[in-house]
Amino acid sequence: MESLKNISNSLKLPPRIKESLRLFKFLKENWTKIMENEAKDTKPLNFEEGVLVIGVSDHYILQKLSSHYLTILERLRTYYPEKESFPVKTLKFVFYPSWETKDETSRIKHILLSKETLEELKLQCRNLSDPELKEAFLKLFQRLSL
Repeated sequence: MESLKNISNSLKLPPRIKESLRLFKFLKENWTKIMENEAKDTKPLNFEEGVLVIGVSDHYILQKLSSHYLTILERLRTYYPEKESFPVKTLKFVFYPSWETKDETSRIKHILLSKETLEELKLQCRNLSDPELKEAFLKLFQRLSL
């Protein structure tokens, strides 16, 4: 079977398509180094007109990455081959849950609270007058205590 590189070289693809293919090859090889701890929760989705769109499987991580996008952009520049011009001008993070795990505890592992804090929250929750809201919070606290 012929490699994608050989096929793309033999086809007369527009320069922007070739640039995208080079970028995605680079991202595939360096994604773990670039994204560090968030690599498993993120995935490059699209690149067009200088904008790299990155899917994020968790809202909390999406917010975190959005606030640190300049650092991530700089990491991309650092690992990108010097001989080629760096095509990424900006990053866009979007919620993209399609590959996320169905295991609820792994999705919320970054916000697990101590038993004391959970008990305090449960006590405060019991003072809520809205029964549906009270039940929703109690279920949430139960999940966080796993």
